[in-house]
Amino acid sequence: MTKSYEVAGLAFGVRSNSEAFAAWLDEALVTYRIPDELPSYYSILVAEEGKPGKRFHVLYGETKVLARSRDLATIARVLFSQLELPLLPQRDDAIYAEMAVFASNGYRALAPGLLLPLLEAHSHREIERSGVVLPCSTTVAIDPDSGDVAPMPTVLDLPADALQRLPRPQTDDAEPRVVVDGPFTIDAVVSLGEPID
Repeated sequence: MTKSYEVAGLAFGVRSNSEAFAAWLDEALVTYRIPDELPSYYSILVAEEGKPGKRFHVLYGETKVLARSRDLATIARVLFSQLELPLLPQRDDAIYAEMAVFASNGYRALAPGLLLPLLEAHSHREIERSGVVLPCSTTVAIDPDSGDVAPMPTVLDLPADALQRLPRPQTDDAEPRVVVDGPFTIDAVVSLGEPID
């Protein structure tokens, strides 16, 4: 099932193999719904219930895996953080960046959000063994006075209880994710670029 939306002048299609998830998302994004039939930019593969083994839900941006999780709420959070990006230039209450908070051994690092899909390409068992905790958002708010990472108020027009209405509850074995639920200082900043001689 595919539906189309427009956020800050950018129109895109979202496809899901789950009618229940597609209906939930359409209700959450009703403000942005458009009647056009657009090609899918985002695709959400919802794991089938009742199958043996650990099943993952997957969020794709075009053909790239943006997030993989046993928790459907994590997939929804990553999708919403992607949809926030075109709305951020309109805000001046914080410094907004397409960065993500990764954690390991009690340390938190701010790194480009594009690292999340690269890490998602590895097996979750490898990630768990490495001790790295992945983020649920690829966008952060930075307090310009303190330099701390702060919780980012959503700029999407979503129902306040959108995540509570998800068609499938959180699983007990969902992997941990970094959630910015209060201000904190970052221990390191990772940047990507050509080495300087």
